[in-house]
Amino acid sequence: MMIKCYRRDDAACRLRRMHRLCAVAAVIAAGIVLASCSTPAGHGDPHGPAAGGSGRTPPLRSEAGSQFSYTLDDLRSCEVGDALAVATNQAPEPLRVTGMTATVTGHGSDQRSYQIATVGPGFPGEVAPGSRLYTLAGYRLGPALGALLLPVSAGGQGYVFVAWLHVLGEHPQPWAITGLTVRYQLRQKEYAEFFPQEIKLPPVSCPQH
Repeated sequence: MMIKCYRRDDAACRLRRMHRLCAVAAVIAAGIVLASCSTPAGHGDPHGPAAGGSGRTPPLRSEAGSQFSYTLDDLRSCEVGDALAVATNQAPEPLRVTGMTATVTGHGSDQRSYQIATVGPGFPGEVAPGSRLYTLAGYRLGPALGALLLPVSAGGQGYVFVAWLHVLGEHPQPWAITGLTVRYQLRQKEYAEFFPQEIKLPPVSCPQH
């Protein structure tokens, strides 16, 4: 069960304070700490059941709660690192990732790249305004495209999907990352699983190159 550090109010929170508070909670609870202040967001899956899933539990299952909202109030780095989507392969055989897409609001432009890492139970997710995520220290990151995900029954491992966004130009209004879609193949069938999130981001002006 994931232990989340949160406040009842909906104020923006700075990452250095979040990491400090969550680290204390992790020592006390010996559990999972998601470094963020959070409040219910109330998102559902806008894509409906995974293709080929007929409404049944999808083979790729989220291991992290999605009904929370995260706020970054400083994007001077023009970069966002998102490692909030953690999942396990519930199928009895491996599946292969065929694509990933972050859903972003607003009219700004950005460059995106996606990676994946094998993680054990209790992996703490993280979102940060930069190109470094402390929870990934010591983990081996590889390209998400083409990655083979083993069944959780084969060893208890899970996977964290990591999205990196480098902003180009301007986002003149507040904007947000609202989810991550992972496409994959299993037994010759194609699936698309949506991991809802809400990461609120401030207006920002960045170089075009």
